[in-house]
Formats: sequence, C-alpha cells, structure tokens
Amino acid sequence: MGQPGTLAVATALGTGGTVATAGALLAGGGLAASLTGNAFAMVSHRSTGKHIEALQELYENHADYEGFPQCGYITDDGDKEETDSSRAGHRVVADHVLPYIIFQKTRKLGRKKVSSIPGISVMETVRSIGHYAHKKYQGEQGSVRNRAAGNLAAHLIECSCDLSRHISNEHLGNERTVYLLGAAQYDRIRSELADKMKSV
Repeated sequence: MGQPGTLAVATALGTGGTVATAGALLAGGGLAASLTGNAFAMVSHRSTGKHIEALQELYENHADYEGFPQCGYITDDGDKEETDSSRAGHRVVADHVLPYIIFQKTRKLGRKKVSSIPGISVMETVRSIGHYAHKKYQGEQGSVRNRAAGNLAAHLIECSCDLSRHISNEHLGNERTVYLLGAAQYDRIRSELADKMKSV
C-alpha cells in the first residue's frame, strides 16, 4: 500500500481530523522526501534572506521616497501631483505595510532555516498545517495580510510611487509588476501580493 500523501492530509483536516492525525500521515509519507525538501529549503532560505535585506534597506531609507516627485497621485491626463490622498496612502505603506512585510519575511526565514535541518522538516510541515487550521478555525486566516496587500495594491494603482514599486518588485519581480499595473486590476494585484506575504 502506498504512503499517504497530500490528499490524505487534506482529507484528515477537511473531515474533522486533528492536526495530530495529519502529522502522523506526514510522518509516514514525508520522510522519504526529506533530503530533497531540505535542499530546497536551504535555497529558499537564502532567497528570502536577500529579500529581507532589500526590504530593510528600503525601510531604513524610506524618507528618501517621501513627497513629490517620488510619490504622487496619477491624474486623468497622465501627470502626477502630490495630494492629501497620495500622502496618506504613502504613510500607510511606509509606516505599516513595509514593516509588516519585513516581519512576515523574517518569520518565514526562521521557519525555512528550521526546515533545512534533516529530520525536522517534516515536523515544520506539520506546524504549518496546524497554524493554517488554527487561523481558519479562528476566522482570521489572511485578514491582516490581505489588508496590507490591499493597501499596497491601491497605492500602486492610484499613485506613481517609487517606494511601492520597489516593494512590489521584491515580491513579484519588475516584469510582473509592470504587467499587473498595466492591467490595473486591483483584486488580481492584491491577491498576488498577499500570496507573497505569507509567513509559512
């Protein structure tokens, strides 16, 4: 009989099974892939670390991105101007969204470091599933993350803001950011940013 996989874990959680049940299933099916997962976690760990360094540098120098012409509301004729709305949106991104993203990335870095240790990666997967199940049960899954992504997406669309563009580039890459802004679809941009802000 084959080892239980993702479907079995999802079934255990989706039908009232406990996180412990899911853990038992993962322990049975995940150890064989442990070394592969460890190698992937080490590469991912380095990538996340570089993102944190870039975001931290943005935060430390965020004053350089304040005001016009670094940030301004995009007018109907394509020009940009500093408005009360552009200033308020910028403050939310600089003072709240960016620190939140750095916090999330730092948590993610710690978990990836744990996941790169042989024999522990399976238990980290169990922890991630338990975290997801608990937040879903509490009704707070992704609420803060979605608000942060929504504020960033709205400011990206409404304003020409160097700081917000740099933050988005660190999450999605410059090419993807340019493409999404060209489409100017708020829900799509918010969704992709929120997905990249996850700490698990």
